[in-house]
Amino acid sequence: MASNMTEERLAARTYVYTVLQNILGNDPTAEQFEALDQEVLSAAYEELGLGDSATLNRLVANAAQDVESAKREYMRVFVGPFKLPTPLWESVHMTGEDALFQEITLQVRKRYRAEGILPAEYPHVPDDHIALELDFLRTLAVRAQEALAAGDEEACRAALVSSHEFLEKHLTRWAHRFAKGLEQSGCSAYYAGVASAAARFADADAAWLSEALA
Repeated sequence: MASNMTEERLAARTYVYTVLQNILGNDPTAEQFEALDQEVLSAAYEELGLGDSATLNRLVANAAQDVESAKREYMRVFVGPFKLPTPLWESVHMTGEDALFQEITLQVRKRYRAEGILPAEYPHVPDDHIALELDFLRTLAVRAQEALAAGDEEACRAALVSSHEFLEKHLTRWAHRFAKGLEQSGCSAYYAGVASAAARFADADAAWLSEALA
């Protein structure tokens, strides 16, 4: 294993994926904001060499001051009933076709199944939803972290290889488009900022995995 493949680093990856997936995949609540430990997030960013997490922490702190406004923004961005400001699905961003359950969706589903993972909302939500892709990576991050802690380097590497392949073939190819779509819509500075943080983290994680797994 690479010298920088430590339990601390893998724990930091898990925490960042968990935070980003929780925000982009769940209706905001006071409990959600209270559970996000900004000190832990800052430490995770530092451990991963991502720089300062102040921008993300500030976005979360501002949203936590008005949970009802955050709820309305979440409905506007992720639920409707009106037209969503930007598609939530990889296939729509990558093909430009306003249709769900495309070939890319099936490719993502195969990746989930190959790892024995079935999304919680299956089959009602397309597998290439931004929150489901983040949750897949969060699950793999947990596997890698737990495997290394148990001394199973082979299982750890397998989870990281799968993560890298998924990032390269899927999330990093469209996460910035999703974030830019939210930013341009002007409907939620909070979710646009978190989406941008997720896109940047996906890029950074893919780059680190390329080096660590070489």
